[in-house]
Amino acid sequence: MKITPTHNILVKQNIFNNLIEYKDTRYPDSIFYHKNNKLYFELEINYDRLWCDSELVWRFFSNENTLEYSETQRVIENMAGMYTNWGSVTPEEYDLTQTICLVKGGNVYQLASMKNNKKK
Repeated sequence: MKITPTHNILVKQNIFNNLIEYKDTRYPDSIFYHKNNKLYFELEINYDRLWCDSELVWRFFSNENTLEYSETQRVIENMAGMYTNWGSVTPEEYDLTQTICLVKGGNVYQLASMKNNKKK
């Protein structure tokens, strides 16, 4: 799949711009990224795995472009490489709404563990 310059701009504006990083001492191997009171990503540092919210991130690529799972992974990996400093990551789809995320003043409160629900 070829990503057009217009699509690149939309991805940057809608997904990667203005993400706020959050670290929680209860989950030392993860970094969470949110904006507009919504959780977009969880980066599992030790596994180089990037959990992407199903609605906010994954479907933005797969629905718009009718991509297969592995194709969506490659596109998100390439875009993350362009717009972040996360290094090489393996994107995975996950419903991050199952993570309780309440943002106030740049802080995330009531962050619930997703670890037991994920397929690894």
